Amino acid sequence: MTAIETDLQKTRGFIKDLEQAEQIYRRLLGLTRNQSDVLRSGVSPELLELARAKEEELGRLAELEARMGPTRSVWTELRDRISQELRTEVQTVVSRVELVLQELIQMEEQEGRSLSLKRDETIAQIRRLDSARKVRGAYGGTPTTPSLLDQKE
Repeated sequence: MTAIETDLQKTRGFIKDLEQAEQIYRRLLGLTRNQSDVLRSGVSPELLELARAKEEELGRLAELEARMGPTRSVWTELRDRISQELRTEVQTVVSRVELVLQELIQMEEQEGRSLSLKRDETIAQIRRLDSARKVRGAYGGTPTTPSLLDQKE
């Protein structure tokens, strides 16, 4: 196999790996959207299933990243040896991956903020309930000693 054929093969493999990365990111994006719906409806078992599915996708992504590593490390050299047409094809796929990844990151950040707000709202609600309980106790809302009617003679 000639050097040109080897470069072509590496580049085609790199493009294929990038397209797989794009698919994984799109699946993660879909899972994150589902997560948003589940969080709004408050269904915990579904949330655990989504978390498991996201973990699986991240595992696939890690394997893919490891496979892409060698080509990525020599990409600048390889890029200079391949045709402009092939460089454009790689750049097109890279651009698509970047767009999906940006959307995924934005959605994950939004979900993080949403979860923080829900947590803060829950903490505030617990504090209000605790304060109301203390006030009721202080003003005789719940007697701590039995009333005269409840005492045995």
